[in-house]
Amino acid sequence: MTSQESLLEAVKKGDAETVESLLRAEPSLTGARMENGTSAILLAVYCGRAALVEIFERFGAALDIFEASAAGRLDLVKEWFTRAPALVNAFAPDGFTPLGLACFFGHLPIAEFLLDSGAKVDQSSNNPTKVAPIHSAAASRNAAILRLLLDRGADPNARQDSGFVPLHSAAANDDRESAALLLDRGADRNAKADSGKTPGDFARDRGHAGMADWLSAL
Repeated sequence: MTSQESLLEAVKKGDAETVESLLRAEPSLTGARMENGTSAILLAVYCGRAALVEIFERFGAALDIFEASAAGRLDLVKEWFTRAPALVNAFAPDGFTPLGLACFFGHLPIAEFLLDSGAKVDQSSNNPTKVAPIHSAAASRNAAILRLLLDRGADPNARQDSGFVPLHSAAANDDRESAALLLDRGADRNAKADSGKTPGDFARDRGHAGMADWLSAL
């Protein structure tokens, strides 16, 4: 196993001691990336190991706008915008935008700043998932960010890969607050995914009978 492979494995496991040891021996590993281009820093956030980001920074890593958006570093996002405003609508190597990442990881102030700075509210990822920020907010059960996106004109019935709409995620997560917000803004409770399943079907499949009954009673 190469040192880069060892680092990526340690990141996935949240093994801070090994990450620090590897970076101390080979500081250039701060720029390590997976085969799809995802950086070790972004991988840490994806894996719920955001505490490792500080270690990378300590060994000289400079977070890009995607890493900063995912890690909740509004200060760095603002710096990147000052230097290169067009980056607010750029795509990370794995296909997600800064806004999409901020929404998925629950960073409301960053999402608000990006939207104020020209980020496209309905810009889907340019990978096969076709996930828009509103899908990310719904998937992460973040009603506050969902409300922000809807207030800024996001489509409550936007479709991602496989025909899923945000209400499918809210129903599957038994997230009634987000579901009610989506319905209030025009979401179709009978929207069918490519599989033919409605949000109520998703809820019932996940064992959320109360959510399914609530949707059907509306």
